[in-house]
Amino acid sequence: MSKIWTVTVREYLAAVKTKGFIVGLIMMPILMGFGFVAGQFAQSVGDGSTRKVAIIDHTGGTVYDMIEAAVERHNAKPQVLGSGEDEDGEPITRQTEPKFVIERIDATDLDTQRVDLSDRVRSGELLAFVEVGEDLLQPKMKQLNPDDLKELEEAAQSPTAALGAMDILGNLQTDSSVVRYVSNKPTYRTFTNLLNRELRQPVQFKRMANANINLGVVSQVMQLATPMAIQDGGLYEKTETGEVAEERKGGRLIAAFAVPIGLLAVMFLVVMTGVSPMTTNVIEEKQLRIAEVLLSGARPFEIMMGKLLGGVGTALTLGIVYVAGAYATAAYFGFAQFVPPMTLVWFVVFTILTALLFGAMFTAAGAAVNNIKEAQSLMTPIILLLVVPISLVMPVVEDPNSTLSTFLGLFPFTASIIGLVRLAVPPGVPLWQTLLAVASSLAGTIAVIWLAGRIFRVGMLSYGKAPTPRQLVGWVLKG
Repeated sequence: MSKIWTVTVREYLAAVKTKGFIVGLIMMPILMGFGFVAGQFAQSVGDGSTRKVAIIDHTGGTVYDMIEAAVERHNAKPQVLGSGEDEDGEPITRQTEPKFVIERIDATDLDTQRVDLSDRVRSGELLAFVEVGEDLLQPKMKQLNPDDLKELEEAAQSPTAALGAMDILGNLQTDSSVVRYVSNKPTYRTFTNLLNRELRQPVQFKRMANANINLGVVSQVMQLATPMAIQDGGLYEKTETGEVAEERKGGRLIAAFAVPIGLLAVMFLVVMTGVSPMTTNVIEEKQLRIAEVLLSGARPFEIMMGKLLGGVGTALTLGIVYVAGAYATAAYFGFAQFVPPMTLVWFVVFTILTALLFGAMFTAAGAAVNNIKEAQSLMTPIILLLVVPISLVMPVVEDPNSTLSTFLGLFPFTASIIGLVRLAVPPGVPLWQTLLAVASSLAGTIAVIWLAGRIFRVGMLSYGKAPTPRQLVGWVLKG
């Protein structure tokens, strides 16, 4: 045991005393904080430009008037207050969203106009040009084919097919019944979002009015067609005075997603930073013949366990520093209530188990090969084993008690990762499931350490050609 401790201390100090570790420990939260601040700064600065859009309205100007009114409302939005006052004593405001200027184009020689407007878009004079179909307010449909007709008939009987039916009807509109947005900046969606947001109801209202539907009925239909709103509410509780009140806590929904995903991100970061370098460390010791000196003073398993515990200590140091910093930040902004202290204790437990599990794999990979190039073929599947459960995190966050989530949370090689996510999602999981996840993960970790020890025992003194999978199995069976 003393030899394992000696190797552990040596490996830990060798890792944490390096300039790279210290710089990384300091720079990572700084860079993350800088990214957050930069995002907030970019959002506050926004886009203060003015973009010009040309409109060809084949409806005779009705839709152009709607677009003009929508643009005026957009341009008149209150801007973010800046610092100081102007010469008239008025607060200085800062434009955070682009303003738009629209130009009406009367359709004459349409093909020529389209080419000319496209050239103006290419030159940067225009952001885009919009062509409003002449039948937009009285849309026409293409002829239904048998498949479309069958799906529409099914939609009439099944509410679940209604959205599909709406898609069919939308795709069946003729070219003269749509709005075409033409630009060489397809990813710039601010103006198209403006049209979708501001014109949907006015166009629907006008269509019903054109169909000679009573305006009172139209207003009632538009009111009934207002999208259903769903609000997240808190649980109810009795106060000290005996009154029933809703338990409202700001940020509950955001925290429900942010806490488990944030803890998982920190775990992935510290495990990759703390234990993945163990592969290269073992390879370097083999190449420099340091391994032979180490083996003269301790057994292979003692050396491997010392290296493994040293790597786990490195990962745990990173994890504690980062989580403590994140918790202090959350407390400063009033979000610490969403991170129970016991969750942080379980984070430490599961991080240790994850680091032990994958550290053993990385150590065995380093012992089995002779150079970095050969190690890459073994490290890739190990990293995939770490990434696969992380890729399944969203279904687990949405329903931590589903059959899939429960299975992954108790399976030996995913329990330490998914188990952490499950208990961090409100209202958590029963304590016995968390303890079973720890036991399952520990059993899997012990099995992997045993297998890694047998590979390490033979591989540390194995030089020359990298072993084949069959030879690796032989090392495990024969030791």
